[in-house]
Amino acid sequence: MSAKMKILSLAAFCLFLCVLSLACDMKHGTTPIAAPVITYGGNFSFIPSAVTIKTGMSVIWDGSFNGSHTAYIDDAAGNCVTNFTSFPVTGTFSSHGTYHYHCQYHSPTCGTTICSAACTGMAGVIVVQ
Repeated sequence: MSAKMKILSLAAFCLFLCVLSLACDMKHGTTPIAAPVITYGGNFSFIPSAVTIKTGMSVIWDGSFNGSHTAYIDDAAGNCVTNFTSFPVTGTFSSHGTYHYHCQYHSPTCGTTICSAACTGMAGVIVVQ
């Protein structure tokens, strides 16, 4: 095999490895994923009301709430620990679990201490896998 053929074969092999590496990265989801955005859906609702993310990801509550709503979020044990009152805001979830949230003004079964699946009205859930 000539030197020119060896170089071409080596170049083709390197190109093959690069394409294979890119395909593996895409298959295994190493491409960054945009944070889900929760918005005010009218009729006192969050849209979407249920979001599933991976551990370490963030969720964005956008600016459509206009100061008349809050987002009380639990600690995955039903205790309200975070109250977002100014939007847009980003919440990052570093532990797996099910996190419930609600608007303190528009969720009649919950207030400022209870955040759970029992919340009705303007409420939602984030599942962190």
